[in-house]
Amino acid sequence: MPGYALTPQFLTPYRGVRYHLKEWAQVPDARPSNPKELFNLRHSALRNVVERVFGVAKRKFKILRSQPEYPLASQIKLVLALACVTNIIHSVEGEDMFEGVDDNELDEPDEEELEVAQAMERLGGQRAKDAAKFRDDIAQQMWIDYQDYLATVATSSG
Repeated sequence: MPGYALTPQFLTPYRGVRYHLKEWAQVPDARPSNPKELFNLRHSALRNVVERVFGVAKRKFKILRSQPEYPLASQIKLVLALACVTNIIHSVEGEDMFEGVDDNELDEPDEEELEVAQAMERLGGQRAKDAAKFRDDIAQQMWIDYQDYLATVATSSG
């Protein structure tokens, strides 16, 4: 994630490990081969949905396109209220919320943003180490669950 350091509250993907959905799509029937790849694949898929939802909200509500002039507490309430309104509109009109949203428009980090994130992680010391362990633990549990799922699928189809 551009410009963000790994923290317990913000789990960044693993660097140097396949991440973007486009990279996965280039290999037919590609499957993660280790916990880090699985974590990054799921992180990327979730990020894609979140970015698309923000894109929809920004198209629908012009107030989200500019720098807010409200206190942070009001900004948080505004985003939550607009999310509720979007869900109501979607349930009433049944429209495809993602129509016209281009998956290729997602922000990609540039070199400077990556350098800032790396420097912040180095400065984080114990906090960064704790976050890395937390992410590793999540990735490992995902991997165990994924292996169990694959074994179940193999057993039921064989």
